[in-house]
Amino acid sequence: MKKLLEWLRGGIIKDVGSIIDDVVTTKEERDVLRNRLVNMILQHSLESDKLKAAIIEEEAKGNGLQRSWRPIVMLAFALVVVFQYFLYPVIKSFNPELPELPQLDRPFWDLLMIGIGGYVVGRSAEKIVPQINFNKNRK
Repeated sequence: MKKLLEWLRGGIIKDVGSIIDDVVTTKEERDVLRNRLVNMILQHSLESDKLKAAIIEEEAKGNGLQRSWRPIVMLAFALVVVFQYFLYPVIKSFNPELPELPQLDRPFWDLLMIGIGGYVVGRSAEKIVPQINFNKNRK
């Protein structure tokens, strides 16, 4: 949250603040408008976070395929890597006339990195959702 506020102060709020400075003449009015602006941006950010949490919560409640698609995709990536770098070289050593496999290009590795990032974040979110529900029910 601190980084978000720093970014907002350095970017959007600073730009809007300069417009407010041009339009409003008293310091009190400027401070009130700036505070309202910061509160409005934080409120919208909070609403956005709530929507993201609701989406993750619905996915976690879904059927088995909805809950397990990330592990399935990551296992497929792992199988490609294991086959390319471990299994195929062993198979090729027994049958040298087999063709060389094409190298896994950068787009594959980029997709794998995105997948790992999404998997880690998604799994963390799945573990947090029950806590969010527990806290909602306590209020």
